[in-house]
Amino acid sequence: MPEPSFKSLHPLSESRLKKRCALQQKKYRDLEKTFLAEGLRLCEDALSGDMSVQEVIVTESALCDERVLALVQAADKTGLPIYLASQRQFNKLSEEKSPQGVVFVMQKRQRSISQHTFGHLILACDHIQDPGNLGTILRTAEWFGVKEVLLSSGCVDVYNPKVVRSAMGALFRVRIFDHTDFMHVLPQFKKTGYRLVGATADAPRDLSEIQSTIKDVLLVGNEAHGLSLALSPYIDLFVSIPGRARGESLNVASATAILLYHFSQLKSDK
Repeated sequence: MPEPSFKSLHPLSESRLKKRCALQQKKYRDLEKTFLAEGLRLCEDALSGDMSVQEVIVTESALCDERVLALVQAADKTGLPIYLASQRQFNKLSEEKSPQGVVFVMQKRQRSISQHTFGHLILACDHIQDPGNLGTILRTAEWFGVKEVLLSSGCVDVYNPKVVRSAMGALFRVRIFDHTDFMHVLPQFKKTGYRLVGATADAPRDLSEIQSTIKDVLLVGNEAHGLSLALSPYIDLFVSIPGRARGESLNVASATAILLYHFSQLKSDK
């Protein structure tokens, strides 16, 4: 093991390990208002993002990697506690097939819609259930320059380890408003000049026909059932993505990528 000097290095106790392993379950993430970010790249993103890191858990062997060592030293300089885990302990904590030996315990970020100034394009996800889909959607939203994503109360937990992993750091850079009451919030966006666009597989309006407006909220729905019917009265227009085959409808993450490409092009052309 290298011989770095840390301000705060402690052995990981079994009681602390048990508490951190519990964060793999939603009820304990909700109770503690914390979640886990695992892996070198994800932890690097977390340290430079706008969410608060509470502590670092790392194995002795992982500290032999120069990037891991540099990351932990950078965290240590900010005053974060560092906990040294045995490989046995880390294997209990990790959900990776090939763990890299470093985990950050993160504090959830609470955001208020009423106190936030939104951009020209907002993505709203209604009852997205699959963690991989939601993570990919967040990553895609960041790629196309979307700054804010609204998640309905029925969406999978955004702090689910699979969401965190598949979002590839977007969780720390995109402003996410989870547990959003769409029935309450969407009328407010309409009042402030946003056009609400709902994406459905059977909408008669082709995506290519849609012209730009100054401000849009793009809504995508559940993998099996699409957008909630209760939202229909608030949506200004429905659009579909034209296909050239008779297969099933697109996966929601793939469809969202196409939609965001189109709308980001409209915004850039203005």
